[in-house]
Amino acid sequence: MKMKEDSRTLRAFRVFDRIAGGIIENLGGILVAMVWLIVLWCVICRYLLHRSTGGLDEFNNYFLSLMIWTGAVTTSRKFENGHINIDFISPYIRSGKAKALIKCMWQLIAIATMVIFGSSTYSYMRYLMKRGSTMNGLDFPIWVFIAVMLVCVILLAIYETLFLLNLFFGKFLGWMPYYPFGFIPKKTEETKKPKKDEAKSTDKEKEVR
Repeated sequence: MKMKEDSRTLRAFRVFDRIAGGIIENLGGILVAMVWLIVLWCVICRYLLHRSTGGLDEFNNYFLSLMIWTGAVTTSRKFENGHINIDFISPYIRSGKAKALIKCMWQLIAIATMVIFGSSTYSYMRYLMKRGSTMNGLDFPIWVFIAVMLVCVILLAIYETLFLLNLFFGKFLGWMPYYPFGFIPKKTEETKKPKKDEAKSTDKEKEVR
């Protein structure tokens, strides 16, 4: 069983991925550029103009943390091909289903951690908003950075849940119901090629006969 490529669910997921992925990737690039410009301006002010930047360099601390989160979301969008795995259990396990089960367990732990961290991040954001905490010398609200971090955590939880569903349904039930973002499993591509080759071989045999 497989979801149709032109179904509304797939279209909705693809639209969501294009919007969310585009915003996150562009935001990551903007953050890199902003960190570079702020560092350059701070160096110019300190060593050439001999002036204070008024706490502008504090932005880099938050920008660097947000770069990590946006990078994590970008990596998670690529599903299995985007993860950096240090696999020290699979070499000792022969069964493919057992390996998939262990991966599912790790995914569940990761998703539960994201949910807990996301709830605590939301509580901290509300606390900062009520308190009116701002950056030193700039009066910029800190909760804005925490809000962006919260959005990244939510997106991570969504993508990791989709990866978990792909892994579970693909390994144990043999169908991919949640492949919405254009990632075609390698197995399906490999299984299609032999069929074409078999058809060509049968045609050649008929010609020879």
